[in-house]
Formats: sequence, C-alpha cells, structure tokens
Amino acid sequence: MTESAVRYAREGNTWFIILVGDLRYNTMAPAINYLVDKVLAGPPNANIVVDVTQATNVDSTCVGLLARLASGSYNDGNNDIPRPIMVANDGDTRDLLTAIAFESLYDFIDAADNPIDDKVVSKMESAPNVDLNHKDMRMLILDAHRRLCALDAKTNNIFENVVIALEADIPNEPGNY
Repeated sequence: MTESAVRYAREGNTWFIILVGDLRYNTMAPAINYLVDKVLAGPPNANIVVDVTQATNVDSTCVGLLARLASGSYNDGNNDIPRPIMVANDGDTRDLLTAIAFESLYDFIDAADNPIDDKVVSKMESAPNVDLNHKDMRMLILDAHRRLCALDAKTNNIFENVVIALEADIPNEPGNY
C-alpha cells in the first residue's frame, strides 16, 4: 500500500505538486491546505502543475482545496497567466474532477505529457503534517465545500447540504458566540 503524501517543489515561477495515495480530510487536507497557503502567499502569477496520477482517492475536502489553489492562482483577472495544469490519467480521479467542473479551473493533460521530470522530483519536499484543532478542521472542511458549491449549479447541488449541515453546527462549537 502506498503511503499518502503531498510533495512539492518550486522552480522559478512554477510550483510542481504531486499528490500520492489516499487523500482524505482527516489525514491529508491540513497538509494540502498548508501547501495551498504557501503557494498563494508566494509571488503572484505563478504557474502551477498538480499531478494526481498517483492518487488513489481524493475526498471532497481535498478537492475543494485544489479548487482554492486554482482560483487563488489567477484571481487577479490577468488573462496572460496560464491556467493551472492538472496531470491526470483516465480513471476514477479524473472522472471525479471533471464531473465537478474542474475543467473550468485547470487544463488537464495526460501523464505522458507530464512536465514534472526526474530533476524536479529529486528536489521535492513533503508538505508537513499539520495538526488542526476540531474548530479549525471544521472551518477548513466548510471553506473547501463552499468553494465546491461556487463552481457551478450542478456542483452546488451536490455539496449544498454538506455546507448547510456544517454551518448549522458552527454556532454550537465551543468558542463561537
């Protein structure tokens, strides 16, 4: 069984990200969120390449974080910035991402055209494991699902009940008044 990982490298103005294994909210979402924050806090207009060919499962929270990465990377309306690239083979992961409008966020390419070469892979670091408290984890999940709802009407219909349920629970959390 492949261990789950979020690996990344930056070369010049390009971020290369490889997602490996079973990517679920309770194990990998905080690491993905850490990396999204790092990329979006960096120099603007960066190129982004995300490789999901080694991902065996990507849950909706992690997908929502990938939506945040894409929308945040070219949110200034500059049409000269290329859209992020998603490297994905035909199969379950690509089917999932295209079913929820990710083709509106990313340009998809096949693994055969992957720009992440051995030189880049040799420079990759692993995103750290990040421990979030219950409240912060809930907010991370809520934000990810709100982003999915914002993609289009179909995706909104899929995730709207999740957002409603999470929002209903937030006033009951300790520290919220």
